[in-house]
Amino acid sequence: IADKHVHQKEEEEEEEEKERSRRRRGEEEKEKKRRRREVGEEEEKRRRRGEEEKRRMKERRRRRRGEEEDEGEEEEKRRMKEKRRKKKNEKRGRKKKIITSHGFSYHCYADDTQLMLSFPSSDTQVGNRISACLTDISSWMTAHHLKLNPSKTELLFIPSTSCPHRDLTISFGNSLIAPTEDAGSLGVVLDGQLSFSAHIANLTRSCRFLLYNIRRIRPFLSQEATQLLVQSLAMSKLDYCNSLRAGLPLRAIST
Repeated sequence: IADKHVHQKEEEEEEEEKERSRRRRGEEEKEKKRRRREVGEEEEKRRRRGEEEKRRMKERRRRRRGEEEDEGEEEEKRRMKEKRRKKKNEKRGRKKKIITSHGFSYHCYADDTQLMLSFPSSDTQVGNRISACLTDISSWMTAHHLKLNPSKTELLFIPSTSCPHRDLTISFGNSLIAPTEDAGSLGVVLDGQLSFSAHIANLTRSCRFLLYNIRRIRPFLSQEATQLLVQSLAMSKLDYCNSLRAGLPLRAIST
């Protein structure tokens, strides 16, 4: 009986030892799996970090390329703008050279050009000089797809007090341009005697028309609104280039 108990006890100890071995192997297996899982997670993290870094690098390269392209486009636009500006200035410069080569002074505006020439009364070729200058300007404008309109070309002759009357009718193409009694210049009507009578008459008509219209709506306006309209419409016209009327006879201004 004693041997049987001893043998049974040994078997139980062996079973316990086997059970402990299985537990250790199970725990070791779990530990290995956990370590492999951690290693896999770490590898996955590194892989994701690498992919993210690659994506960021690609994005940075794409942005740099885009910025370089934008800079290139901006630079190209600046070059084209500068080229157009130089070309325009060259055209204007050639036109100005044509004008000055004939001895004229000039003022150039958007769609208008004023030529000025001072000459002695003894100059008999002034008509030919004006015709030659207009012909050269017309040729230049035609070469640049523009047109000099003879019907809108005005000639104003302002003689000195000692200058005799002269016929300055000039030929331009198939047209004849005769001196006019008055001509407009930036809102001012100039006449051959610089009396500004035509300018004063035109200014008077314009102001009278404005005041008449204001009077028609006066019952619907306050005093402040009426004053504002008179100052902005009528008074502004009277103040425009008012220094030209300095020194004129009182009779010319009062009329």
